Amino acid sequence: MNNISRNRLKKLKPFFDRQRLDAILLTSAANIFYLTGFLFGDPNTQEAVAIVNKNKSPVIFMPAMFQDQAKKVFSNIKVKICNQKNRLFPTLVKHLKDKRIGFEPYNLTVGQYNRLRQKKISLISLSKKFTNLRQQKEKQELEKIKKAVEITDKTFEMVIKNIKPGKTEREIAALVKQSMENLGADREAFPAIVASGKNSAIPHHQPTNKKIKSKEIVLVDMGAKKDGYNSDMTRTIFIGKPSTEFIKKYKIVKKAQENAIKNAKPKMKGDEIDQLVREIFKKEGVEKHFLHTTGHGIGVLPHEAPSLAPKSKDKVSIDSVVTIEPGLYWPGWGGIRIEDLTVMTKSGLEIISKAPYFTFPNTASL
Repeated sequence: MNNISRNRLKKLKPFFDRQRLDAILLTSAANIFYLTGFLFGDPNTQEAVAIVNKNKSPVIFMPAMFQDQAKKVFSNIKVKICNQKNRLFPTLVKHLKDKRIGFEPYNLTVGQYNRLRQKKISLISLSKKFTNLRQQKEKQELEKIKKAVEITDKTFEMVIKNIKPGKTEREIAALVKQSMENLGADREAFPAIVASGKNSAIPHHQPTNKKIKSKEIVLVDMGAKKDGYNSDMTRTIFIGKPSTEFIKKYKIVKKAQENAIKNAKPKMKGDEIDQLVREIFKKEGVEKHFLHTTGHGIGVLPHEAPSLAPKSKDKVSIDSVVTIEPGLYWPGWGGIRIEDLTVMTKSGLEIISKAPYFTFPNTASL
């Protein structure tokens, strides 16, 4: 285990002390990677579980197919290999007997929970603060996120040259994926959203074979994954000369984003930053067309704490990386979203994304 992993494991001490735990059971690939350094192919698939014992090195349980990879990563973490007849949880149970175990409430299935309870293992749900464990980024994490952002920015600059009438949404989405890989990304952080015309009114539209036309909106939401960390960025453009209506609505979205970035400060709550966007939309009379939240944290996962949403009490601490992504959507007309990745500094949010925004010459009076 490297020094970074050792330092991160120290963050678990308050959970051991407050909840009187003997061990913590890690079932999410994201936290296993964060706390041990072992990176699985798909962070959304449970391919291993780990036990962090108080004052002892972690024990990680994994299928035999990962054992060669594990030897290269771990030095003083115990690895238990599970074959087909001796799968993860049956093997795990033997190591948890008669212990008070903290577990990740959002990553343990009902079936797994019941199996552990049947063995008379005392299961304690970890507190809400555990979900914020990865929020404050270390220097090395920020550097990796910035590499992912750089790939995303360069990808957009390449892709925008190919967004032309006649191209399909799927063709552009495929180009995003290929460009990111060519630029050194491990993979996309998530499948790119490419939405043209009326489809842009659907915030999470899945690309189709619809051909892009002249005089219509194209919204592109993309992100790269590099060395285990993610980026996220959205740009909205107009094919051909933009209409007056598009320009007016675009400027409202940009104004809302700028208001949040300018006025967000360390330790502000998620709902307070979200309100900075909504106050602009409310003033312009378009708040009902804002269909999602202002933003979210990003790091090991494309979506993680803190949440910038109504009623969110997550505090945005220094070195938190968050998206600021206001959007407005009109069914039958289209939608506009502008999203940048930012990091909270002592003086406020600093934009990491560098991809160009859509510009409108000679429209100052609009």
